Amino acid sequence: MWNKPRELTNYHGDGYEIAYWTNEPLSPADFAAKSLTGWKRSPEHNEVILNKGMWKTADWNAMGVGYYLGYTVIWFGKEPDVEPEILPCMN
Repeated sequence: MWNKPRELTNYHGDGYEIAYWTNEPLSPADFAAKSLTGWKRSPEHNEVILNKGMWKTADWNAMGVGYYLGYTVIWFGKEPDVEPEILPCMN
């Protein structure tokens, strides 16, 4: 999990990742909404997103998100992302 941003992008920091999965046939917008709702309902995932609990001192300066075959994964990073533009990842 920590290395995934470096495997997929030019980001050099560690990634702190949360994931969501469903096999429901949803539009991309509905899938994004369902993923966020799922994370918000999970105390552990919600704490990562909101910098609460053990994550209260984390200063998220970067974020990446991906969706593939029913999975949504989002990672947060402490180091700033210096990539000049947002590029789609095809890996």
